[in-house]
This record gives sequence, C-alpha cells and structure tokens, in this order.
Amino acid sequence: MKNISFLFTIIVVFNYLINVTLADNNKYLIAIQRKKSDKPYDKASEKVQNAIDELVNDRLNDIYNIIKDNKESYGKSDEKIKEIESIEKRSLENKKFRFADKTHRGKSKSKRAENPDEIPLDSKLVNPLCPGTNYYIVTAYLSDEALEEVKKLDNVIMVEKDYETYDTTKVVENITSYDNDKLKEISHSSKKVKRDSNNQYYDWDVIYSDTKWESITAREPKKNSDNRYSHLSLISQGRYRRNEDGEYDNNYYYPGKGGQGVDVYMIATGFVNSDSYEFSTNEGKRTVSCDAMFIGDTTYNLKGTRQEQNCSVFDDTLPTTGNMLMSVIGGNDAGVAKNANLHMLASDYKVNDEIRALDYIFMNSRNPHKTVICITRSGIGNANDVLILEQKINFMVEAGFIIIAGAGGDFNNGGSYSCYPSTNNNFHFYAGFKNIISVGATVDTDDIDMNDAYRRAYYSNYGECIDIHAPGEVVYKNPKGGITLETGTGGSAAVAAGLAASFIEYYNADVFDTYSMKNAFIHFALKNELSNIPSNTPNRFLNNGKKVKFSPNPI
Repeated sequence: MKNISFLFTIIVVFNYLINVTLADNNKYLIAIQRKKSDKPYDKASEKVQNAIDELVNDRLNDIYNIIKDNKESYGKSDEKIKEIESIEKRSLENKKFRFADKTHRGKSKSKRAENPDEIPLDSKLVNPLCPGTNYYIVTAYLSDEALEEVKKLDNVIMVEKDYETYDTTKVVENITSYDNDKLKEISHSSKKVKRDSNNQYYDWDVIYSDTKWESITAREPKKNSDNRYSHLSLISQGRYRRNEDGEYDNNYYYPGKGGQGVDVYMIATGFVNSDSYEFSTNEGKRTVSCDAMFIGDTTYNLKGTRQEQNCSVFDDTLPTTGNMLMSVIGGNDAGVAKNANLHMLASDYKVNDEIRALDYIFMNSRNPHKTVICITRSGIGNANDVLILEQKINFMVEAGFIIIAGAGGDFNNGGSYSCYPSTNNNFHFYAGFKNIISVGATVDTDDIDMNDAYRRAYYSNYGECIDIHAPGEVVYKNPKGGITLETGTGGSAAVAAGLAASFIEYYNADVFDTYSMKNAFIHFALKNELSNIPSNTPNRFLNNGKKVKFSPNPI
C-alpha cells in the first residue's frame, strides 16, 4: 500500500512539473486592421475612428474568450489566469466587456462605451495599446494554444512576442567627492568687433571665420580635470594631434542659445532631479520633467505631481541611465544643449512599453520637426518579429520626428555586426532600423592621452547601418548628487541628441526631420579620422561645425 501511495505521489509531482515546464505563456503585440484603405487612426474621421474602436473591442472580447477556453493550457501555477476564474465566479462569462483604454487619447469616444449591456473591465490579460499605422495595436497574454487561435481571427494581421530590451551603457566610476562649482561660460556675439581682453588662448574671430556662426559660447572645465567633459570638447574641434597641437583644448564651443525651444524626449527607467544647477530651468528658458511613467498596461501622467522631478519604474534601483541622458543632452555643465526642454518617459525594458512611450510623444509633442527622441536601449532578434515596433518608428519619422538611437554593443565579448537582413535572428534593434540615426561609440577618454581618443570603442556594434560615431564615455550628475563616468553607445546617442537640438534651435528650421538631421551630421562630421573601424562601417565622427583647434600650451 505504501508503494502504491508513493507511486501516486511521484505521478502527481511529475505531472505538475510537466505542466509548469511546458506552459510557455507570454505577452504578445497584436495588430488589428479594419481595412487596408483606412488612413492612420489619428488622421481618420471620427466615424472611422469609432468603427475602429468597436472592431478593436470586439476582437479583444474574442481574444478574451479564447483565453478562457484555453485556460487549462496556461498551467496551474500561472497567477495571471486567475482573472478568468474571478470572472466566472461573478457569472460574467457570457457577458460582453468594454476593455479600458489606459494609454491612448484619441479624439473619438465610442457611443457604445456607455452601452449598459457591456461590462467595463480593467484586464491584466488583454488591453488596447495604441494605433500603429492604419491598424490598432493591442496586447494579450497568451499560451501557445491560445496564440494559434488568435492568429486565425479576422482582422488580425500581425502577432509578435513582446521582446525585452536592455541598456547600452555601464557605469565606469562613481565620484563621491568633487568640486561642485559650475563650469565657466563665456559668450560672444559677432557684433563685437574686438577680441575680449581676458587672456583667452582661443580667438573669437578665428572661430567666426571657421564656422560662420553669429554667436559663440565657450564652456570651460576646470584644469586638471582628467579630460572630464571631453564628450563635449571632442565634438567642437577638429581631430586633435598632440605632436602638432600641443596641450588638448577641453573647452566646449557652441553657437546660439543651447537648443532653446527644442523638445528632447528620452525613454529610460526614470530620472531624479538631484542637482538644482545642472537641471535648473534656467530662469524659465526651458522645462525639465518626468512627463509620464508606463507600468503594467497603464500610462501615468506625472505632470503637476511630486513625481515630475523624481520618477522611477523600479522602487529599489536608481535611474542612473535616465540621469545620464538628461545631464548629457541638456545639463548646464555636462549637456550639449543646456536650454533644450528635457522630457523623461519612464518605462520598463519591454517593447510594448516603448511603443506606448512613442505614442505618448506623438500625442503630446508641440512640433515634430522640433522634437528629438533619444533611445538608448537595444534588443536582438529577427526583424520580422519586431515589425510592429519598426512600423511605429517609421510612422513617427514620416511625421517629422527626429529619432536617434545608440548602436548597442557587448561589454563582455566586444561589439558585433548590427546590420543583418530582416530574416537573421541576430538583427539588432533599434540600431538596425533603416529610418533612424544610429550612433556608435568611441573609446573612454578619462585620464588618457587625447591623441588616442579617436578609436571605435571595443564594445560598440558596427556595420553599414551605423551612421556616425560620438564620444562613448560621458560624465554626468547622478541621482545621488555626485558625478558618474559612464560608457556605452547610450552616451554617444545622448551627445548626438543634444547636438540635434542645438542644430534645430540655431538654424531655426521647421524643416528638420530624421533624414535631414542625418545629412547634417554627415555634412559636419570629421571623416576618416577614426581607427578600429571595420571597412563596412562609415568612418564619421560627430562635429558641430567648428573644426579650428586651439591649445592652452601650443607647440
């Protein structure tokens, strides 16, 4: 009898383990299209929007019923499926639901939203997400069996697994004690005829002749700073050569008003306003804020809340990358464009969150042609499995937004080829997408001979889809109030995003888009000056238009 009881126990445990092991449940992105001829959702008439809303809600009900009919395939250990059990206990299984749209704010409100025969449902299993192009994106939590049935539904044109992404930077050093005095800035207008008499080693007139700028600001780091802030100085001079130039000039020179009036959006895990000077609004010249946070399937608008200056999707982790982006793009000391409006969008490392962040920008930006989007995350997979994401990117680009992304890389094994065709499972996104500006990184510069700074970083991905390179190591004000050295293509993308804001403001152009900004970067770039560049990779280094060089101690 004991042997039979023992055998029965083994069988039960074995079946349980099989159930747990074989249940492969995941969140999926699903594209629902009413008609191929439909215009993009936000350009469609209210009548068409209403029709799309109703179709989407109908398909969500269909998907929900598929999940209910296949609930056993999810495995007994899956907590999410308990929502179905709760519905059944309430005797609602034969009712039609109105699924809450917690992200998109379109101009239509369906008349059926007030239908008393429909039950409002805030579900964790299925949710509307946002428009794609001329289709609507929803999410659903599906088992393998449910997935196959959903693919067969009418109007479902794409189903893709919700990919994970990762940051493209890492911390090199946290510096707990430092001189917190702000960097010195000196501005000059071309209307001034004579050079300032303050013993400057650089010459305003020479800069005007070289750049044709109408105004110049020089930001001067303190001496003996171990090349800190060289992510700025490197992009505002020609290729430094020690034997020809003497001591390296670590000043940052830029024209205009530092990106004033331009909006830069960043997608990271959050931001902490830890430095009242670095993240100052500069007497109302710009805004600095966490605009929104994306958690679960919900968008939280943070404008006007306490979290507007302190947001994070993770309670136990400081948002270091978010602070890096805000500081390097627009900080008063570390920033390329110190007067740009800085907008943080806090999200988890999921494609569906990043799509919702992009849609938030589409809905809330003032002018696409004066809006820069900086993405410093990466993912690896088959490009055909992230078509919904790529098409959302393409839609944003065609609307006029300037999208810049880091090339990605591998700090352990070194960078790899990024530009595989769409059918290859080693495709790198976002870098491999055709319609963005992809930025590779150059080597760390802290306490090195700056003559050696013009090399592709070992970790930086490469290939013909990498449009330009920029400094990979950056210094910034971290969430604890100190400064941090961080390296990666996320830093190089931040430098490029700041320069894009500077170009938009200085040239006062409403015609900039991703394509024209890429051309501007290529036009001003230092060409064929970088080493460790594979032959299939463009040899270009970011520059703001100033090529002339100076030295505190020339040869």
